[in-house]
Amino acid sequence: MKRRTLTFPLIIAVIFPILFYKQQAGLNVILLDLLLLALVFYSGRLNFKNPLMAVVSAGIGLSGIMVLLNGSAIALTVNIVSIILISGLLAAPGITVLMNGFFSSFLSAFVAPVEYMNSLNRASGTNNSIRKGFRYAVFVIIPILTLLVFISMYSAASPYFNRLTGNFMRSLGNLFDGFFRIISPDVLAIGLGGFLIGLIVLYGRMPSIFDLPGENGEKELKRTKKWYNGSLIALKTEARMAQLLFILLNVALAVMNILDLWYVWINFEWDGGFLKQFVHEGTWLLIFSILISMALVLWYMRANLNFYSGNRWLVILIKIWLAQNAILALSVAVRNFWYTHYFNLAYKRIWVFAFLILVLFGLITVFIKVRDRKTLRYLLIRNSLAAYIIFVVLSFFNWDLIIARFNINRAEKAFFHTDFMVQLDSNTLPILIMKPDQMQRISLAQNKIFHYYDNYLPLEVYNKRLLERKILFLEGYPQMKWFEWNLADYLTYQRLKE
Repeated sequence: MKRRTLTFPLIIAVIFPILFYKQQAGLNVILLDLLLLALVFYSGRLNFKNPLMAVVSAGIGLSGIMVLLNGSAIALTVNIVSIILISGLLAAPGITVLMNGFFSSFLSAFVAPVEYMNSLNRASGTNNSIRKGFRYAVFVIIPILTLLVFISMYSAASPYFNRLTGNFMRSLGNLFDGFFRIISPDVLAIGLGGFLIGLIVLYGRMPSIFDLPGENGEKELKRTKKWYNGSLIALKTEARMAQLLFILLNVALAVMNILDLWYVWINFEWDGGFLKQFVHEGTWLLIFSILISMALVLWYMRANLNFYSGNRWLVILIKIWLAQNAILALSVAVRNFWYTHYFNLAYKRIWVFAFLILVLFGLITVFIKVRDRKTLRYLLIRNSLAAYIIFVVLSFFNWDLIIARFNINRAEKAFFHTDFMVQLDSNTLPILIMKPDQMQRISLAQNKIFHYYDNYLPLEVYNKRLLERKILFLEGYPQMKWFEWNLADYLTYQRLKE
């Protein structure tokens, strides 16, 4: 690695507090993204020929742009996750299962400081006396810091030891107070965080003693011959047991799907209740059942049963089972649709739709695995990449604005959750603040449809809080620094001024 890269973690440590100490997300996020990618590219670690590195680098750039445009929490979360993943891929460039980037990034954090120290020690052209001085400083500082930690613990535990050390704890506290008067502890912590990020991204290495799941082996199953071990459950018996199990499961799921098609898809009638059992409990139980169903298929089709000559009916039953689970996933989507229809849009309802897309993709890949005799590694590679892509696509949208527009337009038809709506992002204020006549119409409609509406925040209080937030936003926006700028807040400020 180039000698100049030794200064890169220090550059990030200095810039990090400037960009993020008491600042909101905006232009600063994409500036950090560009800086990190440029430094990693200059160091020679970033290889765009690696498909996963290219995908995650694109995810960093796209999510950074979405933070600049929307300033949304989901875009910021995607950006942070993408940086963690790229650091894991840089630490272990051979990764093929994207989710292993999290494990690699975590483990490389312990190796990165050691690698940095070694690189500093090996740096060609570095003044020999400086290197020696640095080594001696480290050699002395670490024992002293360790000694101070133990003295502080002993002093806190024993008043006699504390008196013997000359009220060491008080003196140490005064020393730190004086230091933190010069440098803010928050700034120092953020700077150290930036330095650690720089170390992980630029010097992180995956320890060779660890094996990441799904990285070894083939994508295609191969038949392995086994000697008879005396077990009563031979391959033929296992196949018959599996056939019986999937016959029973298919019958039960068929009944469930027929009932859902009739009562949920075609003849659904809302009784005015909360739909708690219908959606809150039912949705996640059904999703969980689909995941268990996929695991069950993977268990039975894990090895030689794939090559058994008498498995034809078993494979057919499994394919029917997977198809029925796909119908069940669509039924969950219909349940979520009805919930949104009567109770408007919310974050969890959006995530349910997104998760169902991933579940359907997972069912398709399991179907391919059974049909083409693929391994678990194939599923991990495909599904982890699909999950990341869906996650990135979610960051393209300003969901707070979408929720605000959708719910305010349907406030006289569906439940308008004032307690939830009043907490949406500030860029929804021009949409959510109501005029008196609008507030009166919505209040009448809500009380007519929902007899329990009085249990929630009154519309008058809701509107008052939003007006207070509007005043605070108009006062605070002009005081923002240029690197906090994002398009959503700029447009909000222009609209609120009118």
